[in-house]
Amino acid sequence: MKLLKLSLVSLFFGIIFGLPIAALLTHNEDDDTGSKEKISAVRFIQPNFDERSSTIKAWFQSSDIGAFLISKRYLFDAYALNSVNSSKVVSGGPNAWLFYKNDFSSCYSPAAIQLALNQIDALDVFARGADLELVISVSPDKSLVYPEYVPANLLVKGNCKYQNSMMWRGDLNKRPARIVDFLPALQVAKQHHDVYFKYDTHWNEYGQYAALSSLYSQIFATPNPGPRRMIDAGETIDVSPRNSDLSRMVRWIDADKDIKYKNVRLPSPQTQKPILIIHDSFFGRARNTLMQSLNKSMRMVHIRDFSKTVDQIPPGTLVLVNSVERSLFQRFQFNAQSSGEVNFLEPAILKSNATEANKCSYSGEMNETVIRFYDIQKAGSKLSLGRDPRAIFQVPAAVNRGKTCVEVSYLRSEKKADDIVFLQLSSSGNFETGYQLKARTFNENGRITFRVVLPSDYSEKQLRYDFGRGGSPDIQDLRIRFGSKS
Repeated sequence: MKLLKLSLVSLFFGIIFGLPIAALLTHNEDDDTGSKEKISAVRFIQPNFDERSSTIKAWFQSSDIGAFLISKRYLFDAYALNSVNSSKVVSGGPNAWLFYKNDFSSCYSPAAIQLALNQIDALDVFARGADLELVISVSPDKSLVYPEYVPANLLVKGNCKYQNSMMWRGDLNKRPARIVDFLPALQVAKQHHDVYFKYDTHWNEYGQYAALSSLYSQIFATPNPGPRRMIDAGETIDVSPRNSDLSRMVRWIDADKDIKYKNVRLPSPQTQKPILIIHDSFFGRARNTLMQSLNKSMRMVHIRDFSKTVDQIPPGTLVLVNSVERSLFQRFQFNAQSSGEVNFLEPAILKSNATEANKCSYSGEMNETVIRFYDIQKAGSKLSLGRDPRAIFQVPAAVNRGKTCVEVSYLRSEKKADDIVFLQLSSSGNFETGYQLKARTFNENGRITFRVVLPSDYSEKQLRYDFGRGGSPDIQDLRIRFGSKS
């Protein structure tokens, strides 16, 4: 008994005197939010410390007693000061809700957002030409669902983030591509139960049901009873400790409770289409739910593994891409100067389209005189290139409302850069940046050849073809032919 009392007294005085030491040895005057206020801050415990860390400081942070005291300092900050602010990774506000600081560093210019959205629209045109149904779903960052719990210093830093959110959502319904935004469904659902874990970056099972119910009702037209009715209908639940990602970073173990709802099923969509789900960690956590409700031909591939495991996609497939919002725009970027990696989805979509385009019969060669050339001079049968050679031509009307096949081929002495095809998708009729994909060309009988199938709603619009920038001195015998496909 005496030993127990002694241990408790030692622990009490250890914490009382240890917390100031933890604050002293972990305090960071220059918080990475740029705030000049006196904010309680601790350095994230990590194996490798920067060069400014002293030997004593590094030893303290890596020791068991140091880790224990620092975690208690976080708890004190959270519940006494309503502020947790690790200079490296984690920040938290009222009621000790934790947030991932990288959520607030993903700030994009209006031009970058427009570029990514235009790229999605262009991919959608090529996908529909290949008889693929493309749907992009977006999991909002936790800070967008719970702005009331975001600490003040991050709200200032994250102002651009909230502007980004309003910007891309503003004209969502006017775009050709199908983009499903989960934010409205989660905002409604959170009025009844939390939809994200308090100490984790991801949604909980209730939030998962809210998002998937919304998705199914929009793309499969299934009834949407709403997650509250689903889980409040008398099902039993399991409650177990959860090793949350943000709580691990501040050494709070099992801070969240993971609630599992038994006997809850999403409505099974009435579709026979094969379904390819390309996902990040949000849908990775929903794998079992998705497998229970979708048909057996469903396949799930993580975004990071997609380019290594999927070469092309069979026609008739529903391609569902899910991305967390903070990574959405960087995942759909176009870099005309890059000869290597493009956005992760583009190579498979273009190859799938090219496979279908090779099945078309082509005829009706277009005379060069009806093509508008930029920076190209014709000398006899030879076309001399200028700095930025391109051709713009009109796609003929589809036969019986079918699809139109286009073939561009030419001879060239050498090829040093990728050809690029631009689509006319904007209401202004201009070829705006972003509505472009790298032309997947191949050599056929010595000719550089590009083929594409365009959906019926692209008929009588224009197409622009750029003949590889900054490279070859000339092209010869340019031919543009068309075909149709049901």
